[in-house]
Amino acid sequence: MKNFLKISGFIALILAIFLASGCSSTKAVTDPYANSIRPSITGTWKLVSMSDGTNTYHVFSKITLQIPEDPPHSINGSTGINLYNGTAWIKAEEFTCGALAVTKMTGSAEETENESNYLHLLRLCNKIKMEDSSSLCIYNKENGAKLDFIKLD
Repeated sequence: MKNFLKISGFIALILAIFLASGCSSTKAVTDPYANSIRPSITGTWKLVSMSDGTNTYHVFSKITLQIPEDPPHSINGSTGINLYNGTAWIKAEEFTCGALAVTKMTGSAEETENESNYLHLLRLCNKIKMEDSSSLCIYNKENGAKLDFIKLD
């Protein structure tokens, strides 16, 4: 009988430990958009001006930037002659452009130079801010790179 009580007590203890470990507290899930302007800038933007601090480049064609809601680190758009897509990390007002894939259509000399300037400046930029609900600026104060967009949708 003593052994039966010891075994029963031991089983009860293991059962209590098992049940206690099954209970869990609610864990806070981190918000991927916490301190980010990304939710307010999703949509399609049209480039209206670009500069590198020394030169201001004329925008010859319709260059767009699309910031989709999902997946959260993607961007895409048109360079006026080619389509591009890639990654960008946006946290608070920090902007980091990752790898970009670009189609290989040909255009006029002006369009090709425009595309090259845009993609180069996009990679140099490290800050992003909304000027108002219909204008967006991606820039880098240190090297003077600046891309100004207006909202299309």
